Amino acid sequence: GFGVFAYQTGETNYSTGQTSFAPTFMYNQQVDYVTNSWTYLPVKYWPNATDKISFFAYAPYGHANISGFASNSTKSDPTFVFTVPEGVNNQVDLLYDNTNGLNRIQAGGQINFTFNHALSRIGFKVNTNVAGNKVTVNTITVSGLFVNSATFNLASGSFTDPTASATEYHLGYTEQNVTGHATNYSEISANEGYIMIIPKNFGT
Repeated sequence: GFGVFAYQTGETNYSTGQTSFAPTFMYNQQVDYVTNSWTYLPVKYWPNATDKISFFAYAPYGHANISGFASNSTKSDPTFVFTVPEGVNNQVDLLYDNTNGLNRIQAGGQINFTFNHALSRIGFKVNTNVAGNKVTVNTITVSGLFVNSATFNLASGSFTDPTASATEYHLGYTEQNVTGHATNYSEISANEGYIMIIPKNFGT
């Protein structure tokens, strides 16, 4: 499922970085897929035809590595702290979306979310560079200074206040055989999938 924050802003559009409104219409509301539809309780009704409401959603809901939500009385963007799980096989794909300043008529009775990926995904492609040669990939290790925790802003879709540490990620493969080709690279899939990390700007 996913969680939703909603701000009722009267006839004013929501502006990222605002300090005038709190998420009093919905605060971390859980939405689950039940019997072929997305549903939540208690059901909320649009206050009137002209008041604007901005919705901010994230997924997955209730994950142990998503915490530190701003309170429901805080007049600011909806934020939380995301911590990268230890071990590649425990990682999570953090998703988010928002709809800014819809009134009841514009919404047409429903809110649609198209989720975006908040994290960077690292995968690998292999080529022996020699046609006909075959290699077997068993393990790939990636090490370096990675951001392991940061505050995510659902309005801007960006991370702030990062903390970083030296980290190693190990991807295990079940005899991924790759036959060489002069130009083409073959994507290989680890048993645990991909490495999912908080985006980081690297110095040149």
